[in-house]
Order: sequence, then C-alpha cells, then structure tokens
Amino acid sequence: MQKENKEARLKKMTNLGISQLKEHFNYSQKTILDKLETLGSSISTATLSNILTGKRTVGIVKLGRVAKGLEEILKAELDLKYDSEKGEFIKLNSKDWQPYVIPGKAIMTPDQPDIQIFSNGRITVQQKTEFIAEARKEVIEVGARLNSFSSYFFSQNESEYKNHIIALLKKGVHIRSYLLDPVSKEAMMYFNDRAEVLPLEKESIEDMKKIIYKLKLVQAEFRKMNLAGNFEIYTYKHIPFSQFLIVDGAEVGGKMMMSHYLYGIKRADCPVFEISRANHSRLFKKYWESVQLFLRNAQRLD
Repeated sequence: MQKENKEARLKKMTNLGISQLKEHFNYSQKTILDKLETLGSSISTATLSNILTGKRTVGIVKLGRVAKGLEEILKAELDLKYDSEKGEFIKLNSKDWQPYVIPGKAIMTPDQPDIQIFSNGRITVQQKTEFIAEARKEVIEVGARLNSFSSYFFSQNESEYKNHIIALLKKGVHIRSYLLDPVSKEAMMYFNDRAEVLPLEKESIEDMKKIIYKLKLVQAEFRKMNLAGNFEIYTYKHIPFSQFLIVDGAEVGGKMMMSHYLYGIKRADCPVFEISRANHSRLFKKYWESVQLFLRNAQRLD
C-alpha cells in the first residue's frame, strides 16, 4: 500500500505541476519536456502522456524523476513547492526569490552548432558585455594575467564596459576574477617557458603586478558605491591552461566561454569556445568541475 500511495502522490504532483505551468505560462508539452531534459529529468513524450492519461503504468523511478524535475521548474519560475499534506503546490514567499526561467534545449541549425567557436580569438567588448548581461548570481573571469579584463576599465568608454559591470553589481551579481600569482614558482616556470618562442612573455610578471594594482583601484571604487554585489580579485598557483568567462556556472542556465592556451600562440589569438549547461550538459559539467578544482585554493586579495 505504501508504494501505491507514493505512486498516487507522484502522479498527482506531476499532473498538478503541468497544470500550473500551462495555466501561468501556456507551456506546450514539448517545452516542458525540454526543460525536464535540461534538469536531467528527461522522459519521452509517450511516457509523459501515459502519466497524464493513466492509460499505462509508469515505473515509480520515472514518476519520481519527473515529479522532482517539475518541482524544480515551479520553484525557479513561480516560487512554488509541493505540499504533500495539502496535496497541492503552495507559494513559498521566499525572501530572496527572483523568477528564473529554466532554459530548454535550443534548436540548432547546421550553421549554428551547439558549441559556438570564435576561431579568430578574443571576443569583442560588446560580445562580452552581451554574454554576461543576464547573469543572476555570479560572473567568473579566469586568466593568466587578466590584462584585457583590467584594461577595459581604463581604456574603454565607461558606457562600453564599466557601466555594464556596475549594472550587474547593482542587482547583486558577484564578479570574481582570478589570475596567476605573479610571485609564485608556477608563474616563473610558465612565463619563462612561453618566452622561448614569445620573448615578450618575460615581462609578464612585472606587468601582472601593475594589473593587480589597477584591479584594486577598481575594487576600491566599487566598494565606495556600496553595491549589492562584490567585486573580488583572487590569485592561484597552478600552470594556466585556459581562459574562462563563466556566467552562473552552478545554475541550470549556466554558460561559459573558454580559450585554451596554445603554445607559441598569443593568448589573444587562441580560439574561443562557447557552451551552455542546457545545450551540452555533460561537457559543461566536466569543465565546471575542473574550474572548481583549479580555483579551490585561490587566495582572495583585499
């Protein structure tokens, strides 16, 4: 009987969840299935149909997966949670809740692959600001020196870059930047090695000290503005392997750009790849895990 009760609860939860989504957003069944796939709770159209009609039995595992996925969607998009005792979805009235639309898998055309490649290298300032514009919680910038990241605050018109960062900080997004510790043995090893084919790399360590100074000036300015989000600077002690620009990496709508450092090629000329958690979840998770391990012992500069 306990299994039957659980099965009945999950069926009711699924039916009510889909009704809520259709009532509030008029989502099609296809849209709901796409969102479930993004959350790792994918099922077939036939399975969902069987749950809704009750014509065929659906295993308890699939039922549980669908119900959990629907609850995640409703919490993110409507601040609702299923109350088992009442047998209905109730409003949570979460203090810090903001509506967040779970993305579905994008429909890709042959000339728009699920991994976007910028083969010429570093993206433009406008492309960058557009990429980070919808951040909800966090923007992470990881580089060897962060020369471009720091220079944009001083070399670009404020409306082209700086004001976009301020807008994110105002709405509570944290901006976290990571560069190689200039006084570490890893920095000495890395830049000496690259200098064998790119002689100007020998100047990098001294340049990085100036870059950190510039970033601290920017940080001090933002702190005086008492913005909701933090502007943070970190140094790490590993051999750099890639530049990363990550938006909400821990969220279902996370996305990132990465540019692997190719030996003998200027970092600005290395190809840039763009992926999202929604369109390439397994690959995204691998990179996200690697970045977290790479940065876990980074030291914050205050």
